[in-house]
Amino acid sequence: MEVTSEINYKKQLLARFELLLEHYDSDLSRLEFIDEGSNLFSLLNYAACPVCGTEIEEQHYKCIRNNEVQSEMLTEAISSGFTKIQEKTIDLKQTINDITSTVREHERVLAKVIDEIKHFDNYIEQEVM
Repeated sequence: MEVTSEINYKKQLLARFELLLEHYDSDLSRLEFIDEGSNLFSLLNYAACPVCGTEIEEQHYKCIRNNEVQSEMLTEAISSGFTKIQEKTIDLKQTINDITSTVREHERVLAKVIDEIKHFDNYIEQEVM
């Protein structure tokens, strides 16, 4: 039956979307972890240059400043990535809900058709006998 094939196809699609949703959740957790690590790292006091390990002097200020700029860029990238993944997650959840509703409707129609076929089978069997 075509409806059965459609139901199976959509269920497979749902399984793939659920897996994708898990990946999105994993990506969000990873970004949160990186952001938290970056925040904690920025709270450290420098006794030595965090990049090259030598005592901090005037010449190392430039090295530290470059590291701070990179940290700001990392924070912006994390924020941007987080927002994009959240938007994709919202869209994906809506798609999952739509497909789930469609599958339920197809299953309801299929069950009704099967019941009608059984009813007609019983009717024909009674008429023939």
